[in-house]
Amino acid sequence: MNSRLSDPSRGFGPACAGEPTVFGARRPGFPLPRVARSEVVRWMDFVQGQGIARVVCLLPVRQLRPYEHLLETYAERFGNTHVAWAPVDDFTLVDLATLTGTVLPFLAEAERQGQRAVVHCSAGSARTGHVLAAWLVAARGMANDQAIAAVRAAGRNPQEARDPRLGALLDACRAIVL
Repeated sequence: MNSRLSDPSRGFGPACAGEPTVFGARRPGFPLPRVARSEVVRWMDFVQGQGIARVVCLLPVRQLRPYEHLLETYAERFGNTHVAWAPVDDFTLVDLATLTGTVLPFLAEAERQGQRAVVHCSAGSARTGHVLAAWLVAARGMANDQAIAAVRAAGRNPQEARDPRLGALLDACRAIVL
């Protein structure tokens, strides 16, 4: 497959224009069905070159199978405390407990430490998109529709799951203290 398709710069960018801390991306090697360690290293080199120090991986176990120890590889490179795993099935929302108990505090800690973090699912659109929208609501005080529009403008689709509970999920994120 053409290596341009799996170029890590494709799909990488901030949660919204001007966002300094939280970024979204495709998984390493996307869209390759089997991913060599060299592709993972290429991805990590790229994101670190963008100043990324923390990774949130949204891939469920099934989507980790194309890799040889992806989460461990991340931990080796970024450090155990700089990798968060929040498995979410495709076209599904992150559950509230995981979002408010793990993901958002992890991203907030990145900000407190002056670090950048990247969130990725597979294509970097739906799951990544609604997590980025949750960040914008919780940390930046955006209204739900404003956060969704900002994430869409950045090239992601936080509503791709077509789950009517997205609004309530974002409302709940607004209520937490980061």
